[in-house]
Amino acid sequence: DGTIRIEVHPDFDEVDDLESALDEVGLETTVVHLRGHPSLDGVIEVTSHGNERTGAILFEDGMADIDVANVEGPIEILIYTAAAEGQTYQFAPSIFAPGEALEGLPCAYPETPLTTFELERHAATAGLTDIIWTLFNTTEPGSTGPDLTEPPDGVVVGAQLHDHDTLRVIAVPSLDEPAIETLVLADGTHYQPASECTPELAARWD
Repeated sequence: DGTIRIEVHPDFDEVDDLESALDEVGLETTVVHLRGHPSLDGVIEVTSHGNERTGAILFEDGMADIDVANVEGPIEILIYTAAAEGQTYQFAPSIFAPGEALEGLPCAYPETPLTTFELERHAATAGLTDIIWTLFNTTEPGSTGPDLTEPPDGVVVGAQLHDHDTLRVIAVPSLDEPAIETLVLADGTHYQPASECTPELAARWD
C-alpha cells in the first residue's frame, strides 16, 4: 500500500545500510546516535520536521510506519544512550526527558505566562542555579541573541537540561506572552505531550 515499516533496536549499528535502503525508496534519512539524560537510555525516536501535520509517519515504541508518497522533508532516526557523568547531554528535536526538573512546572502554574525572573526563582527551589538563557528576537524571525548568564526581560517558551546541573532556557520578549503550556517544549519548536499533572509533580515547584 506504499507504506514501509522500520523497527530499530537500541544496539542498532548498521547505519549505512539502513540509510541506503531508505534512499532507494526516495526517503532522505539520517540515523543519529545521541548521548542524553539517563532516563532516555535505549529510547528510539523517528522524527521529521516537515511531517508534523502530514500524518505520513506513525511512530511508537521504536517502530515507524512511513507513507512514502506523502513524506515531506528529511527523516531522523534517533538512538539514545545514557551520557556518562560530566558529559553534556545531546538533544534532538522532540525529546523532553521524563523526570527532568521542569516536569511539573506547568502543573503548578497552568494559566499564567512565566517570566524569566520567575523561572529563575522557581528553578532555584528545585536545585537548579546554573542557567543558560537564550532570547529569541521576534522582530527578526529565527534570529537569537548570544547566550546570557543573567535572565533577560521576557517570558519562557522552552527549557531543557543542558547537563545534570545546568538548565538551558529559551525566552521571547514579554510583549508576546505565550501560554505556560509551552514549557513542555524541548527546544522551542517541537511539542511533546505534557505529563499528567499530579500533586507530587506540582509540589516540587511550590
